[in-house]
Amino acid sequence: MKMGHEVKLMPAEFAKAFNIRNKSDAADARAIWLAVQQPSKSVAVKSEVQQAMMGLHRMREQLVKFRTMQINGLRGLLTEYGEVMSRGRAKLDREIPAVLERVAERLPAVPIDTLRDQWNEVAKLDKQIAEIERRIRKWKKALTPLWRLQLSAGERRFGHYLLVRRSRDESREHAYYVVYAPRSKVTRQTLVNVAGRRWEIEVGFEVAKGECGLDQYEVRRLQGWYQHITLALPAHAVLAALRAQAKKKTTEGSLPFSVQEIRRLLCRLIWRTLHSIEHVMSWSIWRRRHQYRAQQCHYRRRGGVPPAYLPL
Repeated sequence: MKMGHEVKLMPAEFAKAFNIRNKSDAADARAIWLAVQQPSKSVAVKSEVQQAMMGLHRMREQLVKFRTMQINGLRGLLTEYGEVMSRGRAKLDREIPAVLERVAERLPAVPIDTLRDQWNEVAKLDKQIAEIERRIRKWKKALTPLWRLQLSAGERRFGHYLLVRRSRDESREHAYYVVYAPRSKVTRQTLVNVAGRRWEIEVGFEVAKGECGLDQYEVRRLQGWYQHITLALPAHAVLAALRAQAKKKTTEGSLPFSVQEIRRLLCRLIWRTLHSIEHVMSWSIWRRRHQYRAQQCHYRRRGGVPPAYLPL
């Protein structure tokens, strides 16, 4: 930093994807060099307070692992003598005193005392874990929430919101959205409008995958994936634009052109088949009229008002 370089922290798993050879210093350096050039979000630089908090969590995790190993070791030793205990820590606490008494009738005092010492060590680990958890809770009350510590000054201009949507048909069904938006610009109406676009976006991706092969790629590098997406998305955009133009010329009693129908017609017209253009267009008109009648009957049977058309 003193020499004018910009320090950028990057998750280790990002660099691992670019190391395609045996692990060595040269291969690791090349993988890091390739990974840094990719468009990815860097890891925020942690302060000493954050590192101290993470250190407490790591120490707690280590003690939990030791406790689990200790309990599993006791279970394994007692199982060799035919004492199989129920699963769960609460059941183990209730059963192990009686188990040790039964085993003490058959074994010498030395292994029994050692087993009791091991069980006492588990209780000590419980106290140490509880003490660390108490210190973490006490420290968190005096600090800013942890998720705020991980945000930069620019990211703190954004806020977290919870948007709940209730179904009009089923009053007990709710959909929840966790929103991350600018504090100064966000309004309730904006959040509702953006959440309402979710279905259209998902349908768009689904159509792009089915008609333009958006998800049909097998690449190992970002450049290959980028080239595939660059070809698939413009192809879907062209189909969507043609659909919007054809929608204005939709005749009454038939559905408007869908992206699937336009792609099918383009394939028929570009790669000429035995059928004429008039035959292909007549078949398309018949199919859309048949779909329109089926849609109207479906809505009438359900007791709803049939729409003028159903965008596909």
